[in-house]
Order: sequence, then structure tokens, then C-alpha cells
Amino acid sequence: MAVRYEINGYDQATDDLSLSLKIPASKARSTLRIAGVPEDDDRLGSYPLSAGQMAEIAGLLGKTVDRNDLVFFLEPYAETDRKAG
Repeated sequence: MAVRYEINGYDQATDDLSLSLKIPASKARSTLRIAGVPEDDDRLGSYPLSAGQMAEIAGLLGKTVDRNDLVFFLEPYAETDRKAG
């Protein structure tokens, strides 16, 4: 079971998941660094992202995310979870 990461954007008014961006394995290390996740962390938590961090990660992924109505988090998932559904 491999741990992968995604950026999830939640609506500030409803807490509904409104946007999800998968982080390619090749970009995971850079994404974790931008998100400020310490090297010695187990990296299994949900990490809040500032607007600046979100913009930098979106640029790393070649995307533009202009959603001020959302709060963003870097979150892990088990790769097998996505295949089972």
C-alpha cells in the first residue's frame, strides 16, 4: 500500500469537498516541502495550506487555482483506496 497525496479544497460555508488535485509521486517531495511538513513527520496528517502555498503547489503541478471561497489541505490517501472504489 503506497501513500499518495492530494490537495483538497473545502467550501468555507458548507465544509463540502469542492476541489481535489492528485499530487503525482514525482512531485510529492516538493509538495511536502512547500506545505511545510517536517522531514521527521509521519506525513499521514491533514496539513492546512495558505493561499501562497496553494499557489506555489498549483504552479508546480502546472495548474491555476483561483478559488478564494475554499480552504485547502494537503492530505494523504492509500493508493489501494482509489482502486477499490
